[in-house]
Amino acid sequence: MRKKSAILVGCGYYGTPHERYGCQNDVKIIEEVLNKLGFLPENIRKLIETNTPDSPNQPIPQPTMANIQNELNHMKSNAGEGDVLFFYFSGSVNHQSNRIPALYCCDKRLLPATDFRYEDNQLPEKTSFTLVLESSHGAEFIHPVTTDNNRILFNACQEDEKPKRLDPKEDIKSEYGAFTNAIQTALHENPPPISNEHLLRHVNERLKSFNQHAGLHCNADNQRANFLEYLTID
Repeated sequence: MRKKSAILVGCGYYGTPHERYGCQNDVKIIEEVLNKLGFLPENIRKLIETNTPDSPNQPIPQPTMANIQNELNHMKSNAGEGDVLFFYFSGSVNHQSNRIPALYCCDKRLLPATDFRYEDNQLPEKTSFTLVLESSHGAEFIHPVTTDNNRILFNACQEDEKPKRLDPKEDIKSEYGAFTNAIQTALHENPPPISNEHLLRHVNERLKSFNQHAGLHCNADNQRANFLEYLTID
């Protein structure tokens, strides 16, 4: 039986110059989206920085590089034919010394984009892999990730832009990403199924007041495919 599996990552970098609030709110918003799209709770894995990576008694695993890698490997090894795989990241994208873009993990280590590139023979047939990056420089994941079939990348903004954070209650603990919120709002106002390209259009309609432009990177077939829905198996 086909299934939908997800990894949701939120990095706050608390106590560092890169500190950003609301990553847990971003994850909560996306989790609510996934619940409505048929993802079962037991197939949604969350890695959220709730304080510091070495704090004891953390209720949720921390988004260290090793933990994220382990979850990616687990998702890949347990994927079946026609499964839907999803990875969401709220945090910062930096570069390795070789200029390969990488996720900046909460333990200050870099997870390169190449770790997200699964060759066609590494995943079962008709298995889709969608990434959504609530971060700057997300578009730089394009070439390392989406050169494969059935790989889909949504990024929050263009290279000369910064993703807007919203704070409606004027409380840093209530912050969330405008891009993440736009995805939820677009899906609420345009109930699924909705194609990836149409979702992007509706998301950008909601981002234009922030001078922010999200992107979609995949082949033409996947632009027309429905967001986080099963692909047709012949």
